[in-house]
Amino acid sequence: MGIEQRMWYKMNNYGLCSFITFIHPLFSPFDDMYSPPSFSSIIYCILYTYIYYYMTDLNKFDFKKIKEHARELRKSMTDSEKLLWNELRGRKLSGYKFHRQYPILYNRNLIRYNYFKADFYCAEKKLIIELDGPLHDSNKEYDQFRDLELKNIGIHTLRIKNDDLSDMHESLQIIQSYLDSIV
Repeated sequence: MGIEQRMWYKMNNYGLCSFITFIHPLFSPFDDMYSPPSFSSIIYCILYTYIYYYMTDLNKFDFKKIKEHARELRKSMTDSEKLLWNELRGRKLSGYKFHRQYPILYNRNLIRYNYFKADFYCAEKKLIIELDGPLHDSNKEYDQFRDLELKNIGIHTLRIKNDDLSDMHESLQIIQSYLDSIV
């Protein structure tokens, strides 16, 4: 099969299979230049594309990048996050351990993981505490999507506005009562 034939397939838009034929001529689904591809050859081409593209080392998920991103976020915490972290760290709140800027994996498939970064996370109670600043006012749809995805995997979300942290004692009571309500 010459380059002209492969270009012909590319030009005639047989979709995914023509792309594979162009890339790798050994896996051509076509018997000759004028016959349309058979169903089984199209399936074969789709599987080949999946294996060739998605199962290579370039597309494997890298946990190190997530860890590095979480470390960067821990170094650049906002003032309100620092205030609340001083009250939560070291099991100060009823002996519960909290993590800050903790990555939560969800919706895993063969290709990749999706993840959220939780401001504060208690693994014992599966509780995320999110501090909502002015940025969250414009991202309400994303926050609702995120809360729904987290609820689907059994994680509770408590949202506290940054302004509410001015009365830290009341904020801690809200967190404590929410922790106690989780069974």
